[in-house]
Amino acid sequence: MDCHYEFLRMPFGMMKSGATLTRAVKKLLCKMDNVVDYIDDLLTHTETWEAHVKTLSELFKRLREANFTVRPVKCLLGSRTVDFLGHSLGRGAIGLHDENVEKVRNAPRPKTKREVRAF
Repeated sequence: MDCHYEFLRMPFGMMKSGATLTRAVKKLLCKMDNVVDYIDDLLTHTETWEAHVKTLSELFKRLREANFTVRPVKCLLGSRTVDFLGHSLGRGAIGLHDENVEKVRNAPRPKTKREVRAF
């Protein structure tokens, strides 16, 4: 007799299953304004503090209902700017980190075709 077994839950959590996590987060945030996700990061952006608190309340409610957890040490709440993926986001603007710009400016220029291909 052949039996078919399947997991009812992810056996080792969702940390190592990027596609599954991304799909679940997209579903979780469906029709939720002012929240952007990137893999396992969530960014909220609002015009006023009151709107921010309302958005966070809805977000935390949805996370709780889905049995998702957050790591408080990785959270930054109520900040006017945030560093994300090498950019500084906030106050309606997106800027580059000065240190990353300096790294590009100070990088040695390639002198041969082989050095160009290495980049």
